[in-house]
Amino acid sequence: MAAKSCRRAVIVIPALNEASTIEAVLSDLGSALPIYVLDGGSDDATREIVRRIAATAPHVRLIDNKGRSQARALNLAARIARRDGFDAMIRADAHARYPQGWARTVLDALNDTGADCVVVPLIAVGGDAWQTASSILQTHWLGHGGAQHRRGGSSGWARHGHHAAFRLDRFLAMGGYDDGFDANEDAEFDLRLTAQGGRSWFCAEAPVHYIPRARPSALFRQMRRNGEWRMRTALKHRQPLQLRQMLPLLAVAGSGIGTGLGLAGLPIAALVPAAYLALVTALSAAACLASGSPRLVLRVACLALSSHHGFAIGLVRGALSGPRWRTSTPAQARPA
Repeated sequence: MAAKSCRRAVIVIPALNEASTIEAVLSDLGSALPIYVLDGGSDDATREIVRRIAATAPHVRLIDNKGRSQARALNLAARIARRDGFDAMIRADAHARYPQGWARTVLDALNDTGADCVVVPLIAVGGDAWQTASSILQTHWLGHGGAQHRRGGSSGWARHGHHAAFRLDRFLAMGGYDDGFDANEDAEFDLRLTAQGGRSWFCAEAPVHYIPRARPSALFRQMRRNGEWRMRTALKHRQPLQLRQMLPLLAVAGSGIGTGLGLAGLPIAALVPAAYLALVTALSAAACLASGSPRLVLRVACLALSSHHGFAIGLVRGALSGPRWRTSTPAQARPA
């Protein structure tokens, strides 16, 4: 049976301290569709900027997300959207840029394919030197480990990707995102969707241009959180991690053990961390040369090490932590 066409769609943007980017994102997305900005308690100028724009742009609405997380923001938005008569929800990010007509492209893909969810490429773009280095890393195997949605590709059915659009009836019937997850809620949702016979369409024609973290410390914290919640996803679904997700842990643990044994009087063991550093540097150099930015090799290598260590520590934290899923109820809607 053919899926029902989604005629009314709303764009949902979770936001938390995005004063530097939120105005550009709202401008990118235009006024063709209503926009909900779900603010998780920003203490910068994000809320003031959105209120100023909404004062002259009635399609923009600011809503309090007392739950703060992206999972709770999307769940809250989905309930409000259903109440307001929408049948599709388009997810956009406050820390990204969007090509003209992006929302219409993903909505058309949702209708043309009959998919339950549309996912898109998430392509990092440069800014300052550190952000440019981060974009080089995240578009290379060294940074994304081979994830399809990080490198683009051809449109087709996919098991996972960067979420861009949902059929509201399907999203709500599944209970939305697991609001016990502070990160990796999209991958966890995709596992449930696939298990329940749902399908996701990878729309290569609608890439999101992601603005990466500006410093190694920020990337480390981001990857530590991602690693922790990726492990929690694996534990919840009793599904082993893929090799590409285990490699950072194996590399970091092996280097740590090798360093310790080397200091303890077994010099040959020091070859393990030396080999890891050499491999990271070589792959960083190859990535920089391919992108035409040879001067950024050391920055890319530094970010790769920060990313690997953060993700590895996150995996361990996730394994040691107790279950944390479906432990809270999203806040009720309250216009800001």
